[in-house]
Amino acid sequence: MRRQYIPTRRQLYGGSGDSNLTGPTDSTDPTDLDFTPVVGVSGGEIVSRLPIGRLRDEQPDVFNMYILAVESFMKKNDSDWMSWFRISGIHGSPFLPFQYPEQSVVNPGFGYCTHHSVLFLAWHRPYLALMEQALSAEACNIALRYTNPADQQRWHGAAKKIRQPYWDWSDIKQQILPDIAQTQTIPVTRPGPDGAPTRANIPNPLQKYIVPDKYPIVRITGRIDIKVLLFKSTATELTGSCCAGYQKYQNSSDNPGRPGFSKYEIDISGVSFPVRSSSINRICYTDTARLLRLTDVGRRKQQTMDLFAITDYNRFQTQLETIHDTVHVTVGGSMGLIDFAAFDPIFWLHHTNVDRLMAMYQNVQPNTTMTPRPRSPTMVLGGDVNDTSTTPLYPFRHPNGVEWTSEDLQAYASIFKLGYSYPEVQPKQAAKRENGLNSTTPHSASRSDTVVQLNSLYAPDNAAEQTRREWSAVVFLDTTEFTESCRVEIFIATADNASDGLVGFAPIFIGKSGPNSINTHINATIPLTQALKDRGHGSLEPQDVVPTLKSELSWAIEKVGSAEPVPLEDIKSLKIAVYSREGSYGADKVPTKGSATVYGEITQGKQGGWSDGDAPILKGHLAEIERGKRKGRTHAVLKVE
Repeated sequence: MRRQYIPTRRQLYGGSGDSNLTGPTDSTDPTDLDFTPVVGVSGGEIVSRLPIGRLRDEQPDVFNMYILAVESFMKKNDSDWMSWFRISGIHGSPFLPFQYPEQSVVNPGFGYCTHHSVLFLAWHRPYLALMEQALSAEACNIALRYTNPADQQRWHGAAKKIRQPYWDWSDIKQQILPDIAQTQTIPVTRPGPDGAPTRANIPNPLQKYIVPDKYPIVRITGRIDIKVLLFKSTATELTGSCCAGYQKYQNSSDNPGRPGFSKYEIDISGVSFPVRSSSINRICYTDTARLLRLTDVGRRKQQTMDLFAITDYNRFQTQLETIHDTVHVTVGGSMGLIDFAAFDPIFWLHHTNVDRLMAMYQNVQPNTTMTPRPRSPTMVLGGDVNDTSTTPLYPFRHPNGVEWTSEDLQAYASIFKLGYSYPEVQPKQAAKRENGLNSTTPHSASRSDTVVQLNSLYAPDNAAEQTRREWSAVVFLDTTEFTESCRVEIFIATADNASDGLVGFAPIFIGKSGPNSINTHINATIPLTQALKDRGHGSLEPQDVVPTLKSELSWAIEKVGSAEPVPLEDIKSLKIAVYSREGSYGADKVPTKGSATVYGEITQGKQGGWSDGDAPILKGHLAEIERGKRKGRTHAVLKVE
């Protein structure tokens, strides 16, 4: 029997770790647990998660083992809990309990993911850690296939350092999808049949994942009703770019196991994830696809910087989730569908970056904590109640069987307990986790170092020390008016350059909505400052900007998959306003924002624009409203923390 790498109890639960390879064993569960605890990569070392390009260039052995682990993980049997299919399936489809009994399901047709919920950021932290520890263990097993002890030691050491890489989509150098995730093949060094190192070009596992043919997933389209069928049936192709390769049943008679189901059932067995290859050039490279070009990266850069001026955790999370949604619908394909997104390898690069921004925020704004919010239902969370910091983050458990909660993760140091860091959030001393997850003295990180790197990455150009006036559009709507993912696109353009005037968009990332309508409300900010500067506005004062925006600001809604327009008059909840405020920056300072003034005259009279009485809508976006008059025009002064 081939030797298998099994972490020891000391390695799994903490302690100084052991650099030696584990010997042959017949056991696959040395802990005698009937579930997989989330503990991070075994061994106790804190290793930095890196941008995927840096990982490839600076740590080629670790990158090599990461690629081999992903490839091997994707090929594992779908019945294996520790497989790409099963772990990716936690997020949404196939809507099956993960290491819990069937009786735990309270909302059939839902996944575990907590989108549009106060639990959103915290839930994804142990989710990423579970995939990370599984990939490292997979890589360690691959290292054991080498016959030469020196080769084993080299590649096993690299496998132990595997941490999830990330894609920083707010970095101008990473403005498009990483090339590593787009190439069809990738060179690797792997153990050959004789156990010797062998060079090979393999299909790139970061480019796509193929659902096993024997395990078809069927999505029943609709506003809320999304379920799963576990059988095959005669099907024909479903047209539409967002569903390329999907299939639909023609009528309910094709479904003997589930009579009465409609024709809108989609069988995606054998479909490659992502279905984004046809749109990559359109989005990233050509003149006609505008969504990931320089101006859009500039907008995300400003949005990202603005996050750190927020002193309320719930507002921070809402705004970060909105940016996160923007990336999902921009990439498109399976990434544009909540239920299938986690099968796409780019999902893991994307969400690791979201977790990184969360860790940076926790270090920069350490006194902010989660406050209760009405629940968004998941597979196992239901009821008309609030989610709080003690709500279980199913299905992720500690070794003692107790579920992780947001309370476990409220401090940035929780990432050190899970065995990883980020370049911007480093432990003051690169030490091992002395007491593993039970540590009562977690390592600390330098807040000042994080602030300096934050400014280096995301501060406006030439913002070493400055206070400037900034402009933003804010979009409000209720997602229950949509049945698929869409974009509300904002333009600043005259009639003769309308096709080139896109300055940003608000995402509508569609999943399943529950009874608590507060969680279906979107309020998304689109920075306009850089676009105005690009148009030659040397002055950003209201007397110069308001006339331009009043005549040239417009908006439209289009569907993500087909680019089909959605009539503005069909979306009754749509409200768009423009506001201005001062932003202050310094190379070693946390950004701050002044009070905001809403200029209602810019959008008033347009479909979905500002109207008298709309000021209270802004309460969910900007903290406190005071009504006033300025030069005879209605405006709102909003105190922003």
